[in-house]
Amino acid sequence: MSYSGDSRNEVFISKRRIDTTSNYVIEQTDVSLKSKDLSIDDLIKKAKEAVH
Repeated sequence: MSYSGDSRNEVFISKRRIDTTSNYVIEQTDVSLKSKDLSIDDLIKKAKEAVH
């Protein structure tokens, strides 16, 4: 949801490991970052670092 005057960037990354035999999710990591100061590229970079 975005409001006028709200200039935050937001990035959400979900990383999943799935068992190929049963298709069950073995492990899931969700990262959500919001910032008024960082660019969208910087947020993506930080989110990727967080899930590795």
